[in-house]
Order: sequence, then C-alpha cells, then structure tokens
Amino acid sequence: MKAGLIGLIFCKTLFCATLLNNPFRINEAVFDQANLTFKISWCVDSSALANGISGGIVISYHQSVRPETYFLPTKRCGDTVIHIYDLKFDTTYNIEFWAKHQENLLQPESLSSKIVSVYSLTKQPVSFFHPAKSTDTVKALNGKVILWKEKDYLLGIPPHEDTVYYYRPDASKLKGFVQVGTGIRFVSPEPSLPFFIALSIDSIPAYCKAEQVLIYRDSLGFFVPERNCQLDISGKFVMMKTDNIKFPLVVMVDTVAPTHKLVSKVLPVIDSSQINDTVEISDNSANIYWSFYCMPGAELPSKPVSSGIIQGTSSKIPCRISSSGAQTNGIRALLIVSDGSFTDTINLSKSGIRSNSDPFTTESKMIMPLLTTAVLDNPNASICLGSLFGKQKTYDNSEFRIFRWASEPGQTTQSNRWVEYEPKYESLFQIKPGALFWIICDKSQIIDLGRGTTVPLDKPYELILPPKNWTDFSDPYGFDLKLSDVFGSSSPDARSLHIYSWKAQVVQKTYTASLMYSSAISDIAQDTLKAQRNGYTVYNPFDTAITLRFPPYPYGFFDNNSLSKTKSNGFSVKVALQSGKDTLGSVYCCGHAFSQDTIMCPPPPSFGNTEISIESGNRHLGIISYPLRNTTVSAFEIDVNSDRDGSPLSLSAGFTDNRNYDMKMKIVYDNQTVTSSGNAHIEILKNRKLRIYVGKSSDIDNFQNPISIAPVLKPSVRHCYKNKALNLNMSNVYQCQCVLELYDLQGKIMFRKRWSPGKNNEDYSIPLSASGTYLLRIIFTSDKFNNHSIIQHVSCM
Repeated sequence: MKAGLIGLIFCKTLFCATLLNNPFRINEAVFDQANLTFKISWCVDSSALANGISGGIVISYHQSVRPETYFLPTKRCGDTVIHIYDLKFDTTYNIEFWAKHQENLLQPESLSSKIVSVYSLTKQPVSFFHPAKSTDTVKALNGKVILWKEKDYLLGIPPHEDTVYYYRPDASKLKGFVQVGTGIRFVSPEPSLPFFIALSIDSIPAYCKAEQVLIYRDSLGFFVPERNCQLDISGKFVMMKTDNIKFPLVVMVDTVAPTHKLVSKVLPVIDSSQINDTVEISDNSANIYWSFYCMPGAELPSKPVSSGIIQGTSSKIPCRISSSGAQTNGIRALLIVSDGSFTDTINLSKSGIRSNSDPFTTESKMIMPLLTTAVLDNPNASICLGSLFGKQKTYDNSEFRIFRWASEPGQTTQSNRWVEYEPKYESLFQIKPGALFWIICDKSQIIDLGRGTTVPLDKPYELILPPKNWTDFSDPYGFDLKLSDVFGSSSPDARSLHIYSWKAQVVQKTYTASLMYSSAISDIAQDTLKAQRNGYTVYNPFDTAITLRFPPYPYGFFDNNSLSKTKSNGFSVKVALQSGKDTLGSVYCCGHAFSQDTIMCPPPPSFGNTEISIESGNRHLGIISYPLRNTTVSAFEIDVNSDRDGSPLSLSAGFTDNRNYDMKMKIVYDNQTVTSSGNAHIEILKNRKLRIYVGKSSDIDNFQNPISIAPVLKPSVRHCYKNKALNLNMSNVYQCQCVLELYDLQGKIMFRKRWSPGKNNEDYSIPLSASGTYLLRIIFTSDKFNNHSIIQHVSCM
C-alpha cells in the first residue's frame, strides 16, 4: 500500500519536472498561397495531454509576443489553419507554439518553432457569379481586387472560372504616368455581362489629386483611360463597371496634359468665307476625346459641330469655321480635348468685320454715354466722330461736347476728374472697347463710329484701375457678362471694389450713378454687366492699381462663379434723397464684423454737385462701414446739399438686407426723431445735416433718452470749447457706480473712466485731442439698475 502511494507521488513529481520543457512540437508549417493562410501540423506529449496542458500559437514577422488565446488539445496530433488579415508579402514569419499549465507559461523551444517565408502573391484562381447567388462578391490577391455583380445580374449565366495575375506595365512606356495602385490581368478574358471591378490604391503622390486616379487599359503599350471610374467612400479603391476584360487594368495617375499645335495658317479675322484650321493633338494617353464648337460670339456652346476619339496618342483635327454672324460679335470657335485626367480648350475664335460700328442716336441737349464694342480702324475721336467734327476736324463746343472721367495726360498721380476734349488731349480720347465717354449735342443726330473689327474672343479684355480713384468703363463685348466671372478672372482684391451703374434721368436729361456692387453692403449685388447699356464706374480703394479682366464669354458660360454676400453679422442702411419721384442720390451707412478696418468709398462721379453724402471728418463719402463693437451704437452724419427748386425734398432710410437679428435705426433731424426697425421717411429742407444711429434695439431705445430710462442720472453735456475738453455736469440721485466711455464715430474708444458722483451736481472734464463728433456712453449700476446705459451724441467745434 505504501509502495503504491509512493509511486503515485513520484509520478506527479516527475510530471511537474517535465513541465520545464515545452510539450508541443511543430512537425510542419507551410503558407497556402492560394488561400493566403498558414497551415501548422503539430503534436503534444501524451503526458501533457492527460494533465490539461493548453497551447497557443503566435505568428509574427518581428519580435516574439505571447499568445492572446489558448486552446486545450483533445488529441496528440492535429492541424491548425490561421489567416493573417494584415499579411505582408516577401516577409519571413516566425511560428511559435507556447504551452500553459494553470498560470505557468513555457516559451517555445526549437521543436516548437518554425520559420516560414511568404512570397509575393502573383496569381490567384477565381470563380465568381454563381447562379445560385443573388449577389456575388469575390476578393482576390490579398483583398486588393474585388469583383461583384448587381442583384439583377441575369440568372442562368454559368459562373466564370479564371485566374487573376498581378500586372505591372513596362516602365519604359509609362511616360507621364505614375502607377499608384494595383494592376491585374485575366488569363481567360471571355466576354461577360457587365460587372464591377475595384482595384486598391496604394498611395497618391502629394503633387497629384485624388480625382486624377483612374483605371487604365494597357492596349499593347497604349494606355486608354476608363472615364467612368469612381473612388469608393474610403478613398482606398477605384472602381468601374465593364464587360471588357481583354486588356490588363492598371491604377495610375496621368501627370501630363495634352499638347496642341496649329499646323495651318492662323487668321485672326474672318470675312465672308469659311476658314479651315487644323490642330495637331498629342498626348501620352490614348483615346483622347475631342469636340469642336462653332457659333456666333454672343451664343453659348450647346452642341458640337463635330467630335471624335483619337485612337492613338496623336492626330490632326480639321476645324471648319463658318463666317455666319461674324460681323455682330465675331465667331466663337473652341476645340475641347480631354484625356480623362486633363481637359484643354483651344480657342480658335475669329473677329468679324463691321462696316458700321455701334451706331446710336443722340437726344437733343441730353448728356449720353459714348462707347464701342469694336476695335475701330481709327479710334481718334476727331476721325470716328467725323459727322460731328466735320471735314476740318473742328471741335465746336457750342454744337457738341465730349467728356471723360480721367486724369489729364502726364498727371497720373492726380485724382480723376471730368476732362473735356481738346485737340491736345487726342490721345486721351481714343474710342476703344471698354472705355466710356460722354457726349452732349445741341440736336438729335445719328452717330456712326465707322469701320472696325469685333473685339477678339481669344483672350480677356483688361482694364487697369488706378489707386484711390474712380474709373468709368463699359462692357467691351456686344453681349452681357457676369460680374462674378470678371472677379473670378481677376485678383482676389477685385471683390473689394465698389461698382456703380450709370442710369438715365430722362427729365433732368442726365445720368446718375446707382450702386451695383460693394463688398461692404449686404444684399446689394447685381451680377450682370449689360452690353451697350449706359456703362459703369468703379472705385479702387487700394494704394496700388488693380487689373480687372473681362473673360470673352457671355453670361452663363461658367457655372462655378457667384457673387458672395457681405457677412450676415453686419448691417447696411440705404439713405436716399428724393425730390418727388426722382432719386437725387443715395449713400450707404454700414457696419461689419469681418475686419477691424473702416471701409470708405467717396461718392461716385456726377454731372452736378453731390447732393447727399456722409461726412467723416473732412471727407465726404458715399459708403462707410465701421467695424462693429458690441458696446456702441454706430453714428453717421448725413449732409444734404441740394439747391433744386420745385418739389420738396424727402429722405428715406431702410435696411438693405433680410436681417435675422435685432437692429434698429434712429434718425435725428432738427426737432424730429424717427425710430424704425425697417424703413423710415422724413421731409427735409435744403442744405441741412442730420444724423442716423444704428445699433441693437435695446441700445437704440436707450439712446438720448436718459430721463425715461434712467431717472437716477441726469447728465447735461455742453459743447466743448477752445480748450478741447468735453465738460460734463452730472447729478447722481442714487449714488450709483458709473463708467464713462467716449467713442469716435468709427467706434474707437477715446476715453474710459470709473466715476461715482454724489447727490449734488458735479462737473467733469474729458480732454479731447481734436474737434469732431463723439458718442458718450454712461454705464451705471445701482440697487435698482444693473448695467444700464445712456448714449448721447456730442459735438466739439
């Protein structure tokens, strides 16, 4: 009995000793290239099997790690198949078998370890689109290729058995191409119904865009783009639908645009005959699509006259240009070529010949715009206006007068002004497209500017705007333009210009400028530059010249340009001076939050005195926009300077935008006060000044109303005197705490101080650096009031 017990104890002790060695051994470990799995054949000692020893397998290509899970073998030998999802090819993997008994771990030994090499996967058999499946998705080549069909794929079609190979094209033929993803070829490319193919993208170079990634077919060294490719949501695959798998497919980026060369004689002007231009197109990509459009200059391209595909990588394309309608606005001829990644437009447009350019009829004693949309054979005013100047080329200002808003020749640093024609100013009075002149005749007559050619349609017209000046201009073409297209073709600074359109005032027989666009003003943006209509004037607020570029394309040619509105967290108030039904002028009082700069624009040119303006210091303005500050009301001084007799004058003011914020304005004129959150209207006298205040409703309600709002304070403000100090007399009935703040009209704080006056009246003097108009704000807190404010307008003469 004792012997048996001793024997049992000895066996258990012996087993514990054997745990010092790993009981598992790996007989064979191989990588299954077809299924992308590791197959491990192993055995374990019978003693370990009987005593509940568990094992864990680790497959790694770097340092040794412990298993995350273990299994309990039920037999001495077995096979385990393991799939690695982030498998790396051309890599050596270590396969290790760990042992575990209770909490004791035994590391792999030489018999429980194997080294397996995983070579590049070059091919894989595939079988897809089985009839029994409504949807069928097959992944191949380590998931880099995905094939699938739509649900309505016809049943009864036998499954397709094939082999997919990795494919890499000949590097010597990849001129201009960069392979950025998987390439494949099918061994048995039999025709099939259309199905989907997705190929993986490895990496896109920084100098390429994602939309340039396409699948190309390698047609014996000619790379043909698949134009209906799409990126998947993850951006890791590019996919297409096809029934043609004859040629290898490669994911690439084309970095070279098509080139062109005119191989025929180029004629810029077309007469009554057809012109045949020939263009040679070359590219690194094959199957280049081309379309040729030809139509009168004012029309939009709709349907190509001819189109085709270049089968190889180069070809000559004949372009037949008709002369029909050329005399009006020329002929627009465009050859558009695309290689799938790049699109190029070759402009073959021609100017037409005009025997009579821009004829118009003057009205007796009315000033009228003078402009042209033709390149005149002789643009000198004394020649093209020969019917006025006569054979002797005499300028008789008793019969007609010609003006232009400009600076005198040689005086480029001066502000522009009205310059009247003189023989010595002949160079300034060149009647050219885009320029705007003004003419007044003593009688009505027809004016013809003579022979010329239509403005070229192959390049933008450019207008240089001198700094800090107004410039008159007209639409240089005979068709409407989009102002947003002009901005899109010019520098970003162009959107900071102020543009007015000239409008006829028939009763007064003159023209006045009406705002068309300003970045400072909400919801004032007219996007159409009308052809042969009155003209425009633009103010450049910068210290340097700006070049406006007018693209030679009619309204609607581009669909990606639009006029952006002023930021919605500002305001703009239009103030218009009227006499009866006639509007004599308008100014705009604005506030903005998109910068800390004050935006200013002087009144536009006029043919008389400026009858309404905004005063700011010694300047008279047509537009002013202050940076908004939460604690201030914006104040504006309006100067009415009209000497008209007849109908009484009135003034209307209203917000120009559809506001979703709480704003009000208050108009103060003599003894009148009008408060409005929409539109206001008052009758005024000639040569008067008034003030408009704009702010949040609560601030406007408190504005200049201290008795009803704050009985605790009774401030009295006196005008400041020669000592340039603002004298303030206050009585503080409830002895509250006060903060005095003084702002200029641009919202800049000039003075701030805490003050606690007593019950009795007290005087306080605020020093000022200059005369002008200021806003005094008093913020006070007491047991009855918390942070209430009084805002008063004060003047220092």
